[in-house]
Amino acid sequence: RMLASIQPASVNQNTGDLGIRNDSEIRGNALEYGQTSPALVFVDDALIEINLLPEISGGLFLDGLDLMAKERDVVAALRKRDDAAKERNGLIIFPRLGIALSGFEPPQADQKAVTVFGPNHPWSTP
Repeated sequence: RMLASIQPASVNQNTGDLGIRNDSEIRGNALEYGQTSPALVFVDDALIEINLLPEISGGLFLDGLDLMAKERDVVAALRKRDDAAKERNGLIIFPRLGIALSGFEPPQADQKAVTVFGPNHPWSTP
């Protein structure tokens, strides 16, 4: 299983902090996030999902592929790497890669988001 990597520019080199929002911004099991920090989703104290917007990451790459770049190029490249890709509720889910894309299909291409998820996430089953 491959997971995308967040570019070091988005990680505080002194603390390793990913720019996580403070607890007062967490509402139950849902996380609200803005354009400056990722949303982290935990289940039973285990991190299962990280949600990123283009403005947060400073670059999000998988083996040199910029996941926030040209929509069609990204979707086509990921489909070649994960033949179990599926579309559900406006998301393109790549279960073998641990990546889901939102807003990568017209007319929503200006509302992109990338979710990186782990093996215990419900989407991880092809």
